[in-house]
Amino acid sequence: MDAISPEALVEIEKRVVARSVEVFSLDCGGLVLDMTNFATYIDSGNDAAPIAKRGHAKQKRNDLRLVGLGLVVTRDGGIPLCSYACAGDRPDVTQFAAVVEALARRSAPFGDLAELTLASDAGQDSAKNQLVIEETQMHFVGSLRPSDHPDLLVISKRRYRPVDEEAFPGLGAFEAEQSHSGRAGESPSPTPKSCTTSSHGVSIRRWQTPAGGSWS
Repeated sequence: MDAISPEALVEIEKRVVARSVEVFSLDCGGLVLDMTNFATYIDSGNDAAPIAKRGHAKQKRNDLRLVGLGLVVTRDGGIPLCSYACAGDRPDVTQFAAVVEALARRSAPFGDLAELTLASDAGQDSAKNQLVIEETQMHFVGSLRPSDHPDLLVISKRRYRPVDEEAFPGLGAFEAEQSHSGRAGESPSPTPKSCTTSSHGVSIRRWQTPAGGSWS
């Protein structure tokens, strides 16, 4: 494992991604970022892998050491473009900035950062992270916790309007504007269990489905 340094791994990833974008004409305009951790079978007494830590195991394997992973993929096809490994005991929200900054440094094959849109879930939401992504000039779409905007949760479904009866029969939406962390953004009203926000003029679309679920 020590035959390839972390710096060399980053360089390998950059070259593979750049070639993939070129050869397969990947559409990088819409990107999705998510964080997770995965269990390993590295022995507890093995000090050669300091990145493997005990923490909140998303696989419920609290008996195993974890490694954290942030991944950015294309919206179309879910093709990985940027990865970031971290100690498994770190909360996702504390690592979001590092992933975004890594993406910005490696963005040359994807085009102008100001033409990219990055989506992430509510687990990455914080005032600090908001500033980090704004500084990159990327557009962004994020989710908010329902408790942050209780007024959206009580909107009657009778106020929803059809989205596109031909493409999405029975699908309705309600559009509203909310302020979050001192910033305003348009946010079509979500299902009763979710709130959404957007910035840089990018609209998120999460609507109530006939079956009662949500679609983004």
